[in-house]
Amino acid sequence: MYNYYGGNTVWVPLKDGTLQRTTYDNGFLPLRNQYHLGVRQWGLDASLYKNILIQERLTVRINADFFNAFNHPNNPSGVGGDGLLMTQNSGSGARVLQLSLRLSW
Repeated sequence: MYNYYGGNTVWVPLKDGTLQRTTYDNGFLPLRNQYHLGVRQWGLDASLYKNILIQERLTVRINADFFNAFNHPNNPSGVGGDGLLMTQNSGSGARVLQLSLRLSW
């Protein structure tokens, strides 16, 4: 039975107690579980904030938002016709820092 392990062969019990071997076809392509390497782009955004109580009903919130926090250049979305990938072309923008101040009452 080891030859049928992990395949699409199933054993169907019949009314007379015998087993019938058949294959299961769910209509998908046979290579459906294969993967294709992509461009490998990833990024990480981060945020820090601090709430400061000034009075009973007055609060100040300071935000610092970091976009592309690790400053990862990523691969460009297209590789040239020669197949070379150079690091001088970046697939994402540089690190961006955004500061904000919110007053709530």
